[in-house]
Amino acid sequence: MQPLIVPELLVDTALDAVRIRRGPLPDALKSRAIRTRAALGWQMLKPPATERTCRILDFEVFTYSVPTLAFLFRETFVELDYYFEAASDTPTVLDCGSNIGMSILFFKALYPKATIIGFEPANGTFAALERNVRANRLQDVTLHRAAVGAEDGQVAFFETPASGSLTASVDASRGAVGRTVVDQVRLSRFVDRRIDLLKLDVEGAEFAVLSDLIASNALPMIDQMIIEYHHHIHAPEDHLSAFLSLLEGNGYGYQVRAFHGSRGTRARFQDIWLHAYRK
Repeated sequence: MQPLIVPELLVDTALDAVRIRRGPLPDALKSRAIRTRAALGWQMLKPPATERTCRILDFEVFTYSVPTLAFLFRETFVELDYYFEAASDTPTVLDCGSNIGMSILFFKALYPKATIIGFEPANGTFAALERNVRANRLQDVTLHRAAVGAEDGQVAFFETPASGSLTASVDASRGAVGRTVVDQVRLSRFVDRRIDLLKLDVEGAEFAVLSDLIASNALPMIDQMIIEYHHHIHAPEDHLSAFLSLLEGNGYGYQVRAFHGSRGTRARFQDIWLHAYRK
């Protein structure tokens, strides 16, 4: 064990514990999230940090990579990227870009009676997603092995050889090198009731999905959206204002969060977090 790693681990864990305590999660979830954060830190020190089943709150979660699992946990339970307040304890959630299921577990921890429809196109990643939903006996969760986009059919899909990639995309510009073909569906087909939350993390396809929802008149049925917008996925093209105009023109307000990165850098890729809400 490298001596410098442990103090850094302890500091990072303590800081995350403070963030969890100060956040809006229910108290019962806060204590379990803090214990999980500490346990994941120690798991990172156990070589090899590859395929493993880890305990996340009360869930058993299979992962292809412990560092990726730790990243997803911090994103969901510490930074609360997908936190939302529903009008009832039985919300309906569309989860686009479910990966291995951390966001679905978060929604089920927050709202155990939620109905969730998840979409994940990558074969290996979808296998882990199915495994995690089945192993934890999650009720009212339906999974689709498909990308979401502007049309139904089959599309080229790009991902790294390792399953569980966070950058797999129908857009080759996202950086992955392996090309396969996957099914794609129009999300509007699944908006057949009031949707409390649409979570959209689809690595560059967010414009196509939003355009389909508008064209099909499905968007008014969605109360809130949490969108990861991929800015400069095609550097140096700038389309953020057009995307925000679609939200504004269809009756949504929004909050924005982004990490700037290196100062002075132009046309640099950015993940921009948007929480859109119907006014």
